[in-house]
Amino acid sequence: MRRVFLIFLSALILLLSACSTGGKRLSTEDLSLAFSCRARVSCRGDDYLCSFIRTGPASASLEILSGNGAGLKYMWVGDGFTETYRGLSAQSGACILPDGAFPRLLKEAIDCAAKPDALMAEGANSFSGVVRGSLFHLEADGNTGMPINLSVPDWEMEAVFSDCAEPAVAEASAFQ
Repeated sequence: MRRVFLIFLSALILLLSACSTGGKRLSTEDLSLAFSCRARVSCRGDDYLCSFIRTGPASASLEILSGNGAGLKYMWVGDGFTETYRGLSAQSGACILPDGAFPRLLKEAIDCAAKPDALMAEGANSFSGVVRGSLFHLEADGNTGMPINLSVPDWEMEAVFSDCAEPAVAEASAFQ
């Protein structure tokens, strides 16, 4: 009986440590939302691997690396928006993507999360906010403050971030 209890306790400890986001318990002020990363995005049954860079408010880019739409790149700079594909480029004064397009949702949710008082703490390093009238959930790494997961259930979108780092100088200067 004691052996069964110890095995159960060991399994529980492993399970809890696997679910941890590591590091300290973050507040909204601890979040680091200027970052570059890889993002595995699932939206309405489609899966994408993307490169995502956010250097600050209204400055971001997302490039689809695999899946349907591979090669498409979207850039937001201030109020301007640029879409590129295989050397072709289109610019506009505002984002022309539909409301439910995952690149737009992901960028707008992160922008929203960066605003003061826009997030509510849900638990250890887990926050929620509202984007386009829909609730989103953001989970951050306790060591870096950078996002590790973002979901917008109403739009059936989830992004899992990896290889997060501060944007490189070259990446940041592309938005100036």
